[in-house]
Amino acid sequence: MDDSQRVGSAADPAATVRNVLGAGCVRYVPGDDTAMKEAAAWAARHATELEVTLRVLGDRPGQPGEDLLFRDELRRHRWITADAAPRLTDDGVLALEALNRYIAADHTAETRSFLNASAAIDESSRVLDVGCSTGRLLLSLAPRGPHRMVGVDIDLFALHLAAVGAHAAGRAARWCCASALDLPFPDGAFTHALSFVTLNAVPVRAALAELERVLEDDGQLILTVEGHGYWLRQLRLGSTARRLHLVVRELPCNIALPLFDWQKLAPLQRVSMRVAISRRALTRMLEEAGFALERCEVLRREQGVAWLIGVAARKRRRR
Repeated sequence: MDDSQRVGSAADPAATVRNVLGAGCVRYVPGDDTAMKEAAAWAARHATELEVTLRVLGDRPGQPGEDLLFRDELRRHRWITADAAPRLTDDGVLALEALNRYIAADHTAETRSFLNASAAIDESSRVLDVGCSTGRLLLSLAPRGPHRMVGVDIDLFALHLAAVGAHAAGRAARWCCASALDLPFPDGAFTHALSFVTLNAVPVRAALAELERVLEDDGQLILTVEGHGYWLRQLRLGSTARRLHLVVRELPCNIALPLFDWQKLAPLQRVSMRVAISRRALTRMLEEAGFALERCEVLRREQGVAWLIGVAARKRRRR
């Protein structure tokens, strides 16, 4: 692993962010990296008030401009429209999602409890978090003093928020804008790999193969996925169009996933962009990828059905 991927402190938190995806990566803020770093630092300083402001615009669009906190800043970052009764732009909606994760990540309480109970992490550990978002769960491991912490995500704005948060807390980590399907690290680079509600949004088997590759023999994998309770929640709360999409496209694809790796075919990936994974299917795919299961628990349920599933597993030694 080269120096750009090692843990270290930096006067500029943005210096810990490495973008290997280039200009085509997911960007919540229009403009170049300098504009994104500036926006992320500003958002981190005003996170709570900004989240409230953007949420008000999301719930009650077209508010009078003079009633908005940070009106000029929101317009400068193109998170709201420039008219007298502004609305959230697409970038504003995505920024709000990132801030929600920055303030309180999805399923944080259940996931952190499972992570703390499962992770055998100490001063010799090298920890990778794939799909780290704003890094809150990865940074929660800092008191254990791991030798290296690296977070990977395709959302460059969230990574800049993570860098700002880590710098403010005095915690050393590196952040890499990269794909879960093509991790820019050598084989066996890490003792631990984490991934929280990320496999639902990428080709599962391909992502598991990459996680297995970058782990050393006997390295520990800890992950969470959304199970079939996710469907029930979407059917209960989603729009009519969302429900129709679930029934016609996602449900058939999910039923087929344990039997046929349709996700490796690009045309079929567009049919269902998100999957829900049963405990049985997840266990089967982990074993196929070269992992030995340590524990598999339901962390949250929806109408009695597994919504959030936690897994701890070990990479089997190669013969």
